[in-house]
Amino acid sequence: MFAAAQKMAAYTKPDVAEAIQIRLAAVMAGGYPKQARCIPPKIRAAVIARDNGQCRACGGPGTEIDHINGSSEALENLQLLCDPCHNKKTMAGMVVVHPEDEKLQVKSLLFWARVEAEQPMRICDDEENWSGQWRRLMSEREDELARLVEDKIKNGRPMTKQEKRYWVRLF
Repeated sequence: MFAAAQKMAAYTKPDVAEAIQIRLAAVMAGGYPKQARCIPPKIRAAVIARDNGQCRACGGPGTEIDHINGSSEALENLQLLCDPCHNKKTMAGMVVVHPEDEKLQVKSLLFWARVEAEQPMRICDDEENWSGQWRRLMSEREDELARLVEDKIKNGRPMTKQEKRYWVRLF
């Protein structure tokens, strides 16, 4: 993954450079809660229909469902944007962090140590073996979940809200 990221950093196309900048900012900020912000297909279709398939900012063809504020899936908090307008909004929301910021320095050092490492520092950094590792981890997760569900059924206890969320994310 990081070898590919290094190669991507060489790109000079403005849209590619912007996408890389957005991705790196998300990594440096601690990640992007993709699952928490995932929009169900019915809501996605409703937003596209409401906005007539057009970007709310420029009127061009819409391609991205954007959360206006926070992660709420309420229709009034969602809008259809094109990629350039979505990226522009994302970039506008970024906060400049000064190099003197200790948290930034630590995150930056850790990030670049992973990028420049000769040997993978985490299993997900291992481009050659990650696919197999990921499958093994998912299998273990499925087995654990099956045990949890079996235990709940056997003991007659309903699943907690957190357990249900875990179940939904898995499948």
